[in-house]
Amino acid sequence: GAHIVHHQSEDYNLSVALRQSSFQMFISMIFYLPLSLLGFNPIAFLAMNAFQTLYQFWIHTKTVDKLHPAIEYIFATPSNHRVHHGRNPQYVDKNHGGTLIIFDRMFGTYQLEEEEVVYGIVKPLASWNPFWANFDCYADIWRDLKRPMSFTDKVKLLYKKPGWLPAGQGGFRKPEAVADSFKKYSTSVSPKLNYYILFQYVVLLAAVFYFLFTFNNFDQFEKILIAAVVTLSVVIFGGLMEGKQWAKPGEVFRLAAVTGLCFIVIWCRV
Repeated sequence: GAHIVHHQSEDYNLSVALRQSSFQMFISMIFYLPLSLLGFNPIAFLAMNAFQTLYQFWIHTKTVDKLHPAIEYIFATPSNHRVHHGRNPQYVDKNHGGTLIIFDRMFGTYQLEEEEVVYGIVKPLASWNPFWANFDCYADIWRDLKRPMSFTDKVKLLYKKPGWLPAGQGGFRKPEAVADSFKKYSTSVSPKLNYYILFQYVVLLAAVFYFLFTFNNFDQFEKILIAAVVTLSVVIFGGLMEGKQWAKPGEVFRLAAVTGLCFIVIWCRV
């Protein structure tokens, strides 16, 4: 569920490697914490986790073609990982390996990159709202859970592969072929609004970097306020891009909130 945020992007570049769910860390802990109980060395775990995280960054690119066959056979490469991000039916749920691809070959989930990859998920997000991006898949699961089915089937729905439904509800929903008319999600905004959002985003990004590098200088209340304003900002930017009616009044409120935050964080310290 949580990892779907990483796959929602309909583009494929290095920035996609940084696109992660707000819940990813908590879900990962379910799998990582038992390792300590099994006696894994924490230093070795942290070193390996750092390595595989850095390794997976560079394979999110369309600019690198297929590498030497020996490398392609063992390691996850840009070509192998492009398949993993494809919504083409033959690419769905393939090439799971983030560092080593050989295990996909062993367990039958390997797929060679053949036809051009169409990036994204089977049911496109079709939104610029980063908050909703984290909850869209759970809303889909909830809608499926409300279907008339037995309690046992409801439990199965939570653990079976995506697209699963009991036979009485039509059975497994196979990914549909990508239509020739498919286009990446896009919205039309005026150049002035586009530049305005870009400017505000750059300012926000600079402020976030400053906050992260001086994190320990803020008390808990200030950290919560800053996190709330950052979340509010990116949601409103998305709303402006989508032409939502609430977005412009929301932007006025956001600017007032930013002014108030600056007063609390800066002037109240003097």
